[in-house]
Amino acid sequence: MSGSLPALAQESPTQSWIVGWVDFLSSTLPIIFLVLVVLVGTILIVKSKGGLQKAIIFGIGAALVFLVLTNVESIADFFGEELPVVDD
Repeated sequence: MSGSLPALAQESPTQSWIVGWVDFLSSTLPIIFLVLVVLVGTILIVKSKGGLQKAIIFGIGAALVFLVLTNVESIADFFGEELPVVDD
């Protein structure tokens, strides 16, 4: 073997379309999810006469959970630096 990689086939229009949609959705769906969760949660809290304070607390909690879930790798890196694992 010569060590060089074989030439890759050109992407088809369908592959390009799918890759484009996956890229778009991977950046857009988390925002849509956050907005829907906060909106629906707030509406349900207000309907159940939970009050504005509970709705605000729910919104802040949902935003924090969203930030943690979308930054899992960064959080893992942070804890990896703070609490290094020692291999024996």
